Amino acid sequence: MSHPFKVIVSSNRKGGIGKTSLVFHAAGEMARRKERVLVIDCDPQASLSQSFFGSRTIEELDPARSVVALFDDRMNPAPERIVHATNIPGLFAVPATEPLTSFNHPDPARHG
Repeated sequence: MSHPFKVIVSSNRKGGIGKTSLVFHAAGEMARRKERVLVIDCDPQASLSQSFFGSRTIEELDPARSVVALFDDRMNPAPERIVHATNIPGLFAVPATEPLTSFNHPDPARHG
């Protein structure tokens, strides 16, 4: 089945191996080549999100406007609420926020 888009995933449990840097630079290069890019930050540390929007913005961002909304059934994960334009033309991001931490560990009673 052919898709009009590419999906690239960068995932590893080990920290400090360059996942964030790889995604930041690859996304920037794809946008530079006039491709539309959407990055989804699923790391509670939100380093990728901070790279695009700054620490203060991410610290103050309502979790309902972040990737947390995709995991929390009480929130509305409407694309227009969670997808944010970056300062790079054609590059968009669904930022992470600290409350994502609670979804990194299974707890069906809490999240079900």
